Amino acid sequence: MLIDLRSNQLPWGKALREERILYLKETTSDKDLLIDGKMEFFEKILKHLRKLHYADRPDYRAIYRTVQKSPHKTSFASLFQFLKSEIRQDGNPKF
Repeated sequence: MLIDLRSNQLPWGKALREERILYLKETTSDKDLLIDGKMEFFEKILKHLRKLHYADRPDYRAIYRTVQKSPHKTSFASLFQFLKSEIRQDGNPKF
């Protein structure tokens, strides 16, 4: 979700058929997702997440620390402020 918020261009974003979406999700590498090169810290997070099994709990503290150490870090508060600014008064997102 964060990659989608950052890049707004997931490879399967415009795909319509479920089979195509599944294919693109399964075959797109992490490097391809992070192609713009501005989110190197996500590689470390994705590597951790790829090791998990369905019932495993992510190490949220390690993820948080990784984001905080990033030279491109954005505070979580400012991320929520951005998201809040994208919501209209009626509660619906601005598109």
